Amino acid sequence: MGRRLTETEAMLWNLEQNPKLVSTMGAVAMLGSNPEQERFENTIAGAVLQVPALREKVRPSGLPMVPPEWVTDRHFDLSAHVRWRRLVGGTGDAALAELVAQIINDPFDRTRPLWQLTVITGLAKKKAALVIKLHHSIADGAGALALATSLLDFTADAPERGAVDVATGLALLMAAEAEEPAPDPASALADLIRGGAEKMVGLLNDAASGGGETLATARSLAEQMPNRQPQSSPHWRDRSRNRRAVFLDVPLDDLKTRAAELEVSLNDLFVAACAEAAIRQHQRAGVELDTLSSSVVISTRQSDDPAAQNAVLPTSIHIPVSGAGAMDRLLSIRAQVVERREQVSGSNDLLGALGALSGLLPSAVTSSLAADQAARVDFATSNLPGPPIPVWIAGSQLESLRPIGPVGGTAFNATLLSYLGQASIGLHVDPACIPDPASLKRDLRQGFTTLGV
Repeated sequence: MGRRLTETEAMLWNLEQNPKLVSTMGAVAMLGSNPEQERFENTIAGAVLQVPALREKVRPSGLPMVPPEWVTDRHFDLSAHVRWRRLVGGTGDAALAELVAQIINDPFDRTRPLWQLTVITGLAKKKAALVIKLHHSIADGAGALALATSLLDFTADAPERGAVDVATGLALLMAAEAEEPAPDPASALADLIRGGAEKMVGLLNDAASGGGETLATARSLAEQMPNRQPQSSPHWRDRSRNRRAVFLDVPLDDLKTRAAELEVSLNDLFVAACAEAAIRQHQRAGVELDTLSSSVVISTRQSDDPAAQNAVLPTSIHIPVSGAGAMDRLLSIRAQVVERREQVSGSNDLLGALGALSGLLPSAVTSSLAADQAARVDFATSNLPGPPIPVWIAGSQLESLRPIGPVGGTAFNATLLSYLGQASIGLHVDPACIPDPASLKRDLRQGFTTLGV
């Protein structure tokens, strides 16, 4: 017996009718040694039996206004989700980043659970990299980190996890599920259709009365979405499906110290540095800008929210360029983020509300509207706190943890993830906008320097 996707999950699942809006995210964990394959796979197999999100696939409903459902993949195959690759053609960061981008952007098999782990060997000093790949419909970035705790150890001498027979374990789980009383299929279908119809009636009633919670939610969302003006950057108007990745590491204490000196948040400083990098890209191309448009992520996560859940709201801010300096831009970013956060705190589950509204529209229409909004955003940002202490997986220590966020139709995504005193920034780039991603990395480093980091 499955469980229905939430309205947010269904929206993220359906948006992929437009390939530019693929919402795959991930991270690259640099490992101090090559993990032993049997031990590593036993670790993953045990997590599959513990965490439902790792063994469930999406089963479409086939009915309008009825979301798909998560169901156990009765033919689950660990080899489809855990892969081993050897890096060839070089052992440096550039060769690894190229392979990582290929792995992250290889489309998921949507008939299987939406995650994948790839161990890359062949690196210098017999180290390895672990590429973690996850669909955004399973969880947001914070949720993904919480899911990862089922795989990690917090001491170097943690005992090995025993051999796990996934097929037998899944059979037992499914047998237990089968013993639960199942709802009458006809009644369940009628309830789902009735629920969809009630949403439609509620929306029409709200529209007719000129008020109500649905329209209030829509207005609040509209205030946080990009405006109806053309996108800020004519230089980045051509968007593609292609992706490249580069990474930049900055000492976390340096960011915290400078943010405290300027009385802004670390995230404000990070977004401002990204803006400076974007401006340098345009200056080099001889393109003048009045403003830049960026999306920032506001967390709505509560302490009792499940890990496998999206509890964030992307919101748009407009950053002054012409006639403004770096500090002017930083203060503008700070003011807008504070305002957006206050708007979110006064509303209940805005992303879920957006999902509910999108559920009343054909998925092709929702995808088209989302692509139109993405075209008005120059770059996307996200900031995640990682583990503050050392962690291991199957006996191999994670030496660094580098994120890759979904580009989502923008020119680039910059995601910051902290771990062990380092702020690692993943730049996931559309080369149709930025043909030389390494130049963006250099510009971001200069952006931090401009802001005094």
